[in-house]
Amino acid sequence: MRCIGPFAGGDFRCLQSSDRSSDYPSSLLFSPLKRIDLASPVGKMIGMAIHHRLAIVSAHTNLDSAAGGINDILAEVIGLKDLQILTNPSQSRNVKLVVYVPSDYEQKVLNALFETDAGKIGEYSRCSFRVSGTGTFLPGEHTDPFIGKKAKSPMSPK
Repeated sequence: MRCIGPFAGGDFRCLQSSDRSSDYPSSLLFSPLKRIDLASPVGKMIGMAIHHRLAIVSAHTNLDSAAGGINDILAEVIGLKDLQILTNPSQSRNVKLVVYVPSDYEQKVLNALFETDAGKIGEYSRCSFRVSGTGTFLPGEHTDPFIGKKAKSPMSPK
């Protein structure tokens, strides 16, 4: 038994293949379907699968990709052999950058990052996620803190 996937809900190109090189596609559905609308991208995919008499395996999330993880266990249970990953997450160019910045400097730091093309996701640019909080730290003997003094623990809004 062979399987292709996962593919995003609207991507049903694999179902249009005439060589039937796989027994069933797998997909990622990020929210449960309440109904099947054959005019929607997901509905079209489901309709094509029914027409071609294909089963669809839908994983809850692609975060289950750890070696020996849930997807490997599921593959073993249903008898899949010769498993291969579709994309290697370690080769991804997307990274998450976390910085703690005094709130007065937030926009200046963001602008500097955006000038280097940070914050690009596909066709979107200047993407960021911001969370406010209170930062505390204790500067060590050989430090030069931006806020506060050595050996004193300031509280700073971040």
